[in-house]
Amino acid sequence: MSLFDGRSDALSVAKSPLPDVDEWPIQELLAREKQVLGFYLSGHPLAKHKEELAALGVVESAALGSLPGGTPVRVGGVI
Repeated sequence: MSLFDGRSDALSVAKSPLPDVDEWPIQELLAREKQVLGFYLSGHPLAKHKEELAALGVVESAALGSLPGGTPVRVGGVI
């Protein structure tokens, strides 16, 4: 059987049932996304700290361009 041979019976491969498993905790999901894809897809590890970062005066990177030149800022990130 080949992916490109055009046979209609190619789709009749027996499917085994998938096991019923719990979802990964968000931190593990994000870590695995970063490991496999090289970026976060379903969220960001700092999202749970958004309010605390805002209270500390951290500026989001998207807002940096709208600030006057020479404005002191605080940024947060993951190393």
